[in-house]
Amino acid sequence: MQRLFSLLALLLVASTSYAQLNMVLRDQLNFTSNLNDIWGYVSPSGTEYALVGRVDGVSIVSLADPDNVVEVASIPGEQSLWRDLKSYGEYAYIVADESGTTEGLTIIDLTDIDNGNISFTHNNYDVGFGEVLNTAHNIYIDEAKGLAFLAGSNVVTGCMVFDLNSNPGQAVYLTSVGNRYAHDVYVNENYLYNSGLGSGLRIWDISDVMNPVLLGVENTPFNFTHNAWSTPDNNLVFTTDERGNASVAAYDISDPSDPQLLDEYRPLYSINQGVIPHNTHVLNEYLFTSYYTDGITIVDASDPTNLIEVANWDTWSGGPGGFNGCWGAYPFLPSGLILATDQTSGLFVLEPNLLRGARLEGTVMDETNGGALNGVSVEINAPQLNIADTDAAGDYATGIANAGTYQVIFSKPNYIPVIVDVDLINGQTITLDTSLREAAVFPFVGNVIEEVTANAVPEAQIYLESVGGFNLDIVLDADELGVADFTEVTEGTYNIYVGKWGYQEILAENVTIDEAQNLIFELPFGYQDGFQLDQGWTILSEASSGFWSRDLPIGTTSGDCFANPGLDAEGDLGNFAFMTGNGGGGVGTDDIDDGTVTLFSPIFDLSLYQAASVVLHYQYWFANFGGNGSPNDQMSVTISNGQTSIELANYDEDVSCDEWFSEDFQLADFIELTDQMQLIVVATDLNGGHVSEGGLDDFLITGELLTSTENLALVGLEVNLSPNPSDADFQLNYRLPSAPTGELRMEVLDILGRQLTTQRLAPFANGVLRFGQELAPGTYLVRMLQNGQQIYSTKVIKF
Repeated sequence: MQRLFSLLALLLVASTSYAQLNMVLRDQLNFTSNLNDIWGYVSPSGTEYALVGRVDGVSIVSLADPDNVVEVASIPGEQSLWRDLKSYGEYAYIVADESGTTEGLTIIDLTDIDNGNISFTHNNYDVGFGEVLNTAHNIYIDEAKGLAFLAGSNVVTGCMVFDLNSNPGQAVYLTSVGNRYAHDVYVNENYLYNSGLGSGLRIWDISDVMNPVLLGVENTPFNFTHNAWSTPDNNLVFTTDERGNASVAAYDISDPSDPQLLDEYRPLYSINQGVIPHNTHVLNEYLFTSYYTDGITIVDASDPTNLIEVANWDTWSGGPGGFNGCWGAYPFLPSGLILATDQTSGLFVLEPNLLRGARLEGTVMDETNGGALNGVSVEINAPQLNIADTDAAGDYATGIANAGTYQVIFSKPNYIPVIVDVDLINGQTITLDTSLREAAVFPFVGNVIEEVTANAVPEAQIYLESVGGFNLDIVLDADELGVADFTEVTEGTYNIYVGKWGYQEILAENVTIDEAQNLIFELPFGYQDGFQLDQGWTILSEASSGFWSRDLPIGTTSGDCFANPGLDAEGDLGNFAFMTGNGGGGVGTDDIDDGTVTLFSPIFDLSLYQAASVVLHYQYWFANFGGNGSPNDQMSVTISNGQTSIELANYDEDVSCDEWFSEDFQLADFIELTDQMQLIVVATDLNGGHVSEGGLDDFLITGELLTSTENLALVGLEVNLSPNPSDADFQLNYRLPSAPTGELRMEVLDILGRQLTTQRLAPFANGVLRFGQELAPGTYLVRMLQNGQQIYSTKVIKF
C-alpha cells in the first residue's frame, strides 16, 4: 500500500536555545526571592531606577551605572506571587494579590531615593463596601489626570479609582468602573481598557469618570484577555491572552463598538510549544512583551496588519511552555534601556537596537489560469525564522528585522517552487508578486537488487523525501521481485532512501524527477538503520510515559542542556531517531516516568560473518537529572544470541548535554555469534521524580562474510558478462563447479520483472551464450536458474 505524508505536518521548530536578536545585556542582578513585575522611576536628578516586584516585597535598584546596577533599598512585604507596581511623581504605588495578604495599597515616598532614603505605608481603605481594601491584582496610573486605577481587588468587581492629586502620598477613593471582573487595567486619555480574562476586553469612555460609558466588548483570539495597551491616539489596541500558544493581537478600534482584528504575532521559534504571552506595552509603535519562557520580545507595529519581531532576549534557560521565565518588561526609561524581570533569574538591564521591520508583501497567482493561490508558503531565506501563507485572495505579508539581500521561496504542494532574490529595507515594504506553475506527475519505478549478486530484494522500502517540502513524501514497499511502482510522482527534487533489514541502507540525494524514471538501487549486505525507514523495531512499554518513539526529534532543555535531543545523530542517513518520549513541551512533559521502556531490534543473522570482524556501532543519548535526591535512573544496552544475553553498556550518569555519543563493540569479545542475534535497549525511571530521557540512532553492523558476496548464489560459480553496457549484444561466459543436474536456464526480464526471453542452456560445466541483439535500449535483469532456483543474476544496460 502507498503511504503519503505531508512535510508540512513534520515541520518542527526544534531549537530550544535561541540567539538574542538586536539586544545587548548591560547587567543582570540576582535576588534571594523570586520576582514578579517591574516598573521604572526617574528621580529629580535624572537618575533612573528599577522598581522590582518580589514575592516577599519590593527592591529599588539604581541604574546610575547600567553596567553595574545596585540595589539601594528594600521594602519587605507579605508573601505574594502577584505584585504590581507603578510610579507617579515622587511616589511608587504597589498592590499584591495573594489570598490572605493585607497590604492594600502600598505607597513609597521616593523623594530622597538618590541618598538611599525612603519611607512607605500600607493603606487599607474602607471604601464603603463592608470590607477594606487588602488585595488587588493590578494598578495603573493616569499621570495626566492624577488618577490611580486598581483592578482585581477584594472589594469591588470592576476597577477602583483613586485620586492622587491633593496628596499623592495618601490616595482618596472616588468610584469604580464596571461590574465585571477586571484583571488588568490600562487608561489613555478618556479611554479605559479593562482586560477581564474570560469576559474579554471592555472599552470604556471615562471622560466623566463618575459616569463611565461602555463603548465596546471584544473576545480576544484565545478568550482569556490578560492585558491590553493602546496607541496614543486610541485607534489601535494590542492584547495578550495568557494561554499556551496564544498571540499578541492587533485591533483597529477607531470604532470602539466594532473592533477589527488586524494581525496576530507569535514567536516562531517556539510555535506550538505551549509558550504563553503575559503583558505587552506600546511605545513609539513598538510592542514590548514579556513572553514567559521566551523572554522579552520587541515587535514593530508601525504596520499593525504585518507585525514583525525586530528584537528579543530570552531570560529563561529552561524549556518552552508554562509560567516560568519573564514576568514583566518595562520600556519607558528616558535612556531607552529595557528592564525585564525573570521569576528565578533576576533583573535584566537590556539595550535594544530598535529597527523598523523590513517588510515583504505581495500576491501569488496560478501561472496557468491566473487565479489567486491560497496556502502558498512564503519564506525569506534568512537567519531569523519567518513564514507566511497566502490567503484566499493570494495575498501574503511577512518580513524580518535586519535588512539585506535575501532569497524568497514560494512553495505549495503539487506546484513548482519559485525562488526570487529581493532587497529588503528597514522601514519599507517591498511588493513582490509572482506566480506558480502546477507540477506535472510522472511514473517512477524503483528496482531493488543486491549490490553484487543482483538478486532481487523483495519487500524493500523506498522512501521519496521531498527536498524543501514542496511536494509530498512517499513511502512504498517493493513487491516480491524487488520492484516498487509509483504510478504518479509529482515533479520535483527528492532524496531517495532505500533499505531492508539484512542490508545496508543507501541514499540517492537530490534526484530530479521531471520525466518517467526507471531506477535500480543496489543494496550491500549488512545491517544498518538510521530510522528514516521502518525496519521493524518493536517496543515494550511498562511505564506511564516516555515510550520509545521513531520520529523527528523535538528538543527539550533544562538550563543550558538538552533533556531530549533536538537533532538527529550526525553522520547517519535521514533525520529520524528513536527517543524515549517525543512530546516536546517541558523537560518533564514526556520523559520516562514510573517504570521501564524497552526497544528491541529485529533478529539478525551473524552466523555468516567472520566472528572476529563483526563490529556493532550505534550512537546514543542519555539524560538524567533534577527531582529530589540524587538522580539514579539508567539506560542499558544488551546483546542477545537467542540463548544468552550480555550487557554491553549501562549509562547511569547524566552525560548528555548537546551531542550524541558513539559506541563500537567487537561482538565476538562478548558473546557467541548466531543466527538469532538481537539488540535490546532498556531505559528506566523506577523511583520517580527525576527527568530520564534516552535516545538511539545510527545503528550499523559491519564485518566480513564467510563466503564472498560474488559466490553467495552458488559457491564456485564463475560468470563473466561483457560488454556491459552494450549497443549490440552481450556475451555470457560461465563456469560451474560441476556439470549441472537438471535444467539450466537463462532469463532476461525488464525492469518491472516481466520475462522477455528465456533460453535453456546445455548441461555442461562451461558455456558461452550471446544474447540481446533484439532488445530495445533500456535496463534489464539477466538471471541463471538451476531447476527453477536462481543461482546468479545481474543487470545489463542496452544503449
